[in-house]
Amino acid sequence: MKNEVIAICFTLLLLILVETRKKISLTKKPRHRHEYLPFSAHKMCLTGKNQTPIDFNTKKILTRMKNSNLEVKYAPTLTGVLSWYHHTWKMKLDKNNGNHVMFFNKEKNKFIKYTLLQFHMHIPSEHTFDGEEVDAEYHFVHKTDEPVQKNLLVLGIMAKKVSSVPRGTENVFGGLVLNKKSTIKDFDKLFKGKQFYHYDGSLTTPPCNESVNWFILKDVKPILEKQIEEMTSIMETKTKHRHFNRPTTPLNGRKVYLTTSK
Repeated sequence: MKNEVIAICFTLLLLILVETRKKISLTKKPRHRHEYLPFSAHKMCLTGKNQTPIDFNTKKILTRMKNSNLEVKYAPTLTGVLSWYHHTWKMKLDKNNGNHVMFFNKEKNKFIKYTLLQFHMHIPSEHTFDGEEVDAEYHFVHKTDEPVQKNLLVLGIMAKKVSSVPRGTENVFGGLVLNKKSTIKDFDKLFKGKQFYHYDGSLTTPPCNESVNWFILKDVKPILEKQIEEMTSIMETKTKHRHFNRPTTPLNGRKVYLTTSK
């Protein structure tokens, strides 16, 4: 009799634990964090002190820059094919597309040219604002041929999904069509004269090299809900996941600057 009571109690305890775990899994926000990428195989991803992404605490961590260290020189339009590439949506560009930025390098004490190579996106965002992620994040990736420590520069845009873009609101990504030639209009105005959060960081995918100058646009842009859903649906079919973003990493004493581009 005593053994039967013990067995019943043990069974009830297991049932309680299972139900509790179910409730936790239902309330925990699902988030795919590049699990299928080999982070553990790259030491920098695990031990680096200047990693990306980070959380922007907009109330206290910002240092306003007196002079602009970024000049954006883009053409009026950007044309290409946005297609699935390994683990993300990416638009590859010709290296001679002419779009570039000039960034002031303190080591060289001069402005250095970084050429736009491609842009890609993450769903949801990798960076967060005051602990909150946004629906999507676009990364415009630039590279310099100069022999400098940080040879990459990324301009990022956070995007919030909307059912429709209000009249008079800039619809940056409205012209993008998956797997077909499409165009971003007014591309030259996208980053010019805008405020950015700027810090030193890394790639968000392996090998996580700490070679990136990061600039995240302060203003969040709209993106149509149907665009997000279409990309997410295809991504889920290809990877079995609906999200692909790395979790935020510690700031580790780094400064985050508020700067305005030229």
